[in-house]
Amino acid sequence: MNVRDAILNRRSVRKWVKRPLTNKELEALKEAVRWAPSAHNEESRFFYFVTSEKKIAELCAATGRQFKPDMGLVIVACSSNADYGVMDVSASVENALLQAVELGLGAVWVGAFNAKKVRAALGIPSNLTPEALVPVGEPAEKPEPTKRKPEKETVKIV
Repeated sequence: MNVRDAILNRRSVRKWVKRPLTNKELEALKEAVRWAPSAHNEESRFFYFVTSEKKIAELCAATGRQFKPDMGLVIVACSSNADYGVMDVSASVENALLQAVELGLGAVWVGAFNAKKVRAALGIPSNLTPEALVPVGEPAEKPEPTKRKPEKETVKIV
């Protein structure tokens, strides 16, 4: 699969088939987040790859979105409170989302969650800030593409 196909086929999946991810899938996702661009090459990001069913359930509860905890993985993306930490995390999350598409997995970028509950569930130290949760697993749905704004409302060539 080429990058363009991954971009155009990515969907926000919110329902999964309950199964653990394979080691190959986990390794590919870990590599994807590690090799994302980083401002000034600071790599001011850290990731928790949560596969414990108990911890996944706690993270789902922290979203308030009532995801059924059927996904095999939740990536908790943290910044290390550096100037460009949120940008570094964002680049890594996009890499993970695109890698999931290539692997035939479904994922969603979750920004609305209770950070205190996430921090407590994983024992995240104070030098890290949870910025995003990314549930990943075998999709139990195939959402239709969402409508996008017209190009003229989003891009201008100068």
